[in-house]
Amino acid sequence: MRNRNIGPRFIDAIASLLLAPAILPLLSHPLMLEAALAQGISKKTTDTVLHQVNSCLQNVKTQQYSTALQICQKARQSARAAENQQGEAKALLSLGLTHWSLSQYEPAISAFEQALPLYQAVNDRNEEAKVLTNIGLVYRDLSKYEQAITYYEQALPIFRTLKDRSGEAHVLGNLASAYWSLSDYEQVIAIYKQVRSVFRELKDRSNEAKALWGLGITHWSLSQHEQAISFYEQALRLFRADNNRYGEATMLMGLGTAHGELARHKQEISFYEQALPIFQTLQNRRQEARVLNNLGTAYRSLSEYRQAIAFFEEALPIFRELKGRDDEAKALTNLGLTYRFLSKHKRAISLFEEALPIFRTIKDRTGEGWVLGHLGSAHAQQNRPELAIVFYKQSVNVRETIRQGLQPLAAELQASYTDSISGTYRQLADLLLEQGRILEAQQVLELLKVQEIRDFNQDTRAGAAVPGIPLSPTETAILDKFDSLIVFGQTLEACRQSNCAQLEKLSNQRIELASQYNETIGQFRPELRGRPGDDKGFFDPELLGDAQELVERTQAKTQAKTVLIYPLVLNKKLWLLWVAAGGVVKSQPVKVSQAELSQTVLSFRQQMKVCEVRTCTKADTQRLKEISQELYDWLIRPVESELTRNKVQNLVFALDRTVRYVPMAALHDGQRYLVEKYTLSTILSAALTDTSDRKPFDADTQVLAMGVSDAVAGFNPLQYVPAELNQIVRQQNQDSQGIYPGHALLNQTFDAAALTGQLERRQHRIVHIATHGKFVPGNYLDSFLLLGDGKKLSIEQIRTLPLMSTVDLVVLSACESALGGTDQLDGVEIASMSYYFLTRKVKTVLASLWQVNDASTSLLMRSFYQHLAKDKAQSPITKAQALQSAQLSFINQTVTAADPTARASIQVKSSRPSTGTMTKDLSHPYYWAPFILIGNGL
Repeated sequence: MRNRNIGPRFIDAIASLLLAPAILPLLSHPLMLEAALAQGISKKTTDTVLHQVNSCLQNVKTQQYSTALQICQKARQSARAAENQQGEAKALLSLGLTHWSLSQYEPAISAFEQALPLYQAVNDRNEEAKVLTNIGLVYRDLSKYEQAITYYEQALPIFRTLKDRSGEAHVLGNLASAYWSLSDYEQVIAIYKQVRSVFRELKDRSNEAKALWGLGITHWSLSQHEQAISFYEQALRLFRADNNRYGEATMLMGLGTAHGELARHKQEISFYEQALPIFQTLQNRRQEARVLNNLGTAYRSLSEYRQAIAFFEEALPIFRELKGRDDEAKALTNLGLTYRFLSKHKRAISLFEEALPIFRTIKDRTGEGWVLGHLGSAHAQQNRPELAIVFYKQSVNVRETIRQGLQPLAAELQASYTDSISGTYRQLADLLLEQGRILEAQQVLELLKVQEIRDFNQDTRAGAAVPGIPLSPTETAILDKFDSLIVFGQTLEACRQSNCAQLEKLSNQRIELASQYNETIGQFRPELRGRPGDDKGFFDPELLGDAQELVERTQAKTQAKTVLIYPLVLNKKLWLLWVAAGGVVKSQPVKVSQAELSQTVLSFRQQMKVCEVRTCTKADTQRLKEISQELYDWLIRPVESELTRNKVQNLVFALDRTVRYVPMAALHDGQRYLVEKYTLSTILSAALTDTSDRKPFDADTQVLAMGVSDAVAGFNPLQYVPAELNQIVRQQNQDSQGIYPGHALLNQTFDAAALTGQLERRQHRIVHIATHGKFVPGNYLDSFLLLGDGKKLSIEQIRTLPLMSTVDLVVLSACESALGGTDQLDGVEIASMSYYFLTRKVKTVLASLWQVNDASTSLLMRSFYQHLAKDKAQSPITKAQALQSAQLSFINQTVTAADPTARASIQVKSSRPSTGTMTKDLSHPYYWAPFILIGNGL
C-alpha cells in the first residue's frame, strides 16, 4: 500500500492555494470606504463598520470564533442601522466566513446568500463574484459538487467581464477540484489547461506550476503515467525557477510515484532521495515520513526487503508523533506485507492486527478490506486455509459495503481497486474449491461475475445491491474472538504510550485473550474441516438458487438436461465448476496456467483474422481446429465423461477472463464442434439473468428492425443490410419476404429519436440492429452503435433508453458489439454493451465477438429467424436452439454465399474489404461462430 500523497489530497491543496485570493482580500478591502462615501454615508459610521468587520476576521484568524461571531453580528447591525448596504454585505460575508471556519455550513451559506443581493444592489460585481465563489466552496465542503459547480459557473463570467484574469483562474481551479471529485477527469484536464494558460499570460510562475501539477495528478489518476511525468517535469522547472522548495520536493515525489507505477524503481528511488532532504530542511515531518514510506515500497518492489523494512520503521514513529493515524496504518500494513514476503508470517500478522483497528477507527473501509485480505493471505501461507477463508470472506464483505456507498472511490484507489478485489475473490474461491466447499465457491464466482462487470463499467447504479458472502456461526465466532482481541490491543497500546499504571495487568490480560483466541481456532478447525461442502450454514441459498433456477427452468422448457459451467482462471491453474438440476454442484481442477491459456486464445483469435483479409482454405480450417482442440481439452474434456454419463444436451457458460474471447460453439473435440453436440448460451452471471417464461416466437411476433447500409460518417457501406431487414421484417400484408411482422428503420430514418419513440410504444418483442458498432476497452463511454444519420448511439444513451421489459431479444448484428480488443486479454469488456441492454430489462442479447462478415451475417440472421419462427407452445424452439440450427446449416454447407464483403469499419486498421472472388463455403467458424447469446437462452 503506497502513500499516494501526490493524489487527490494534493488536488485539494492546489485548490486551496488557488482559491485563497478569492477569500483573503475580504480581510482588508481598500475600496470599501470610498464606496460608502459615494453613497453619502457618514465617514464615522463607515469606519465603525470597517473596524468591526476587520476585527471579526482577525478573530477568525486567531481562532477566537465566539468573539468573531459577536463582532460580525454587531457590524451587521451597525451597517443596517446606517442603511449602509455595502457595509452590511461585508459584515454578512465576514459572518459567513466565521461560520464556515466552524464547519457550520448551512449558516455560512445563509449569510453568503444574504450578502449576495446586497452586493448586486450596489453593483459591486467583484465582491458578488467572490461571494458566489465562496458559496461554491461551502457546497464543495458538503460534498455537493454539482451545486458547487453551479455557483462557480456564475462567478466565472463576472471575473471575465471584469477582466480579472487572476480571479478567473482561481475559479477555474475550483471547478477543476469539483469535477475531480465527480471523477470527470476529461473536464479536469480541459480546465487546468485554461488555468495554466491564464497564469502563463500573467507571468505567474508559481500558480502556473500548480496548474501543471494538477494536470500531472489527473493524468496519474488515469494511469497515464508518461503524461503525468511530462507535466511534473514542467512544474518542477517552474518551482525551481521560483525557488519554491515545497513545490519542488512535491514534484520530485510525484515523479518518483509515476516512475514507480511504470516499474522504474531505481528512478523512483532517485527522485525520492532528492525530495527527502528538501522536506527535512523545510522541517515538514509529515512529508518526510511519506517519502520514507514510499522509499520502502520502492525497495520492496526490488525485493530488497531489509532496506524496505528500515525505511518503514523510520517513517512509523514520525507518523505516530504527528498522530497521522491513516499514514500510521498504511506504514504498519507495508511493514506487514514486507515481513510476509520474507515468510515471517507471525510478525506480519501481528502488524496487520495493529493496522486493522486504526483503519476501523478512522472509518477507512478500503484500508480495512485490504488488511483483512492480507490476513487471509498470511494464514493461507501458514497452511491454515480455514482461518484464511474467514478473513477473505470478511475482506470481500467489507468491500461490498464500499460499493453500496453513494460516493465513488477516491481517485487514487480507482485504478487498483478492481484488481485488488478481483484477486481476493479468486484466492477465496480457490481455497474453497481446494477444501471441497464447492457451493460456497460457486457463490463467490457469482459475485465475481457481477462485480467485474460493474467495476469495468464504473457502474455503481445498475442492478440490485449484491449481498456479501455469509459466514457460518463457526466463522462468526472466530471473528468475534478476533475482534475482541483487536479492541483490547488498542487499549493496551494507548496504555503503553501513556505509560499507565495498569500496563502489566493489561499485558497479562492480552496474553490470556490471545490464548483464548488460539484455543477457539483450535476447537473450530476440525469442525470446519469436517463440514460437508453442501452445509447450508456456509452459503446463501437464495444466491445459489439463481443458478439452480436457471438450470431447472431451461431443463423444463427444453426437456433437455442442462448444466451451467463456470471456468475460474487462476495464475497457475484453471478450475471448472458446474451446476446441474437439483442443486448438484461439482468441480474439477485443470493444470493450465493463465499465461498458456491466454496465448492459446490469442492464437485462436489470430487464426480467425485470416478470413478477414483473404479466402480461408481447408488448411486454415484444419489449423483452427487444432488450436480449438487445445481449448476443448482444457475447458470441456475434464467434464466430458460427466456430461455424457448424464446425457446432458444443453450447456450454459458463465465465462471468465481470457475464455470470454472464445465462442464456445467453435471448440473442437477432434471430430466435431461443440455446437454439433450441445445447444449453447452464455450468461454474465445467474443473478443478472432473467429466467422468467416467455410466449412463443410464433409468426405473429412483432420485430423492430433498424440498420445502416449507407457510407456515413466515414464508415464503410453495408450493402447487405437492406436485404437482411427485408428478409426479417414484413411491413405490409402483401409483403411475402419478411419472416415476422414489424417495423423497419433504414439509414436516415434510423436515428435516436426514432429508436426511442418505437421503444416507448412497447409493441416489439425483438429488436434487431444491423450497423457498425464498437466497444472500446477501458473506456466504455467511447463505445457506440452507428445510427443512420451518422451520429453514434453511445453507452450513456443506451443506459437511458426506455425500459424494455417486453423485449425478449435484442440482436446486435454489428461488428465488435461484444468485443473491445484482445490486447488486454482480460475479457471483462466482452459483455459490456450487452450488459447495458440487459439492465434495461431485455432478457437476451445476441452479439458478436469479432468483426462480422456482411453477407454471411445476413444469411445467418435469416436462418436464425427462420428457425425461431417455428417456435410453438406445443413444440418450443429456444433462442439457443435456433442459433444452433443456423450455425449447423453453415457447418453442413446447407447455406452458402457468394462474394461476401466485410462488415467492418474503416476505423479498424486490421480489417479491409475483401478482394477477388470469395468461396461459397461458409463452414469456417469465422462466418458462423462470432455470434453468442448472452442472457436467457430460452
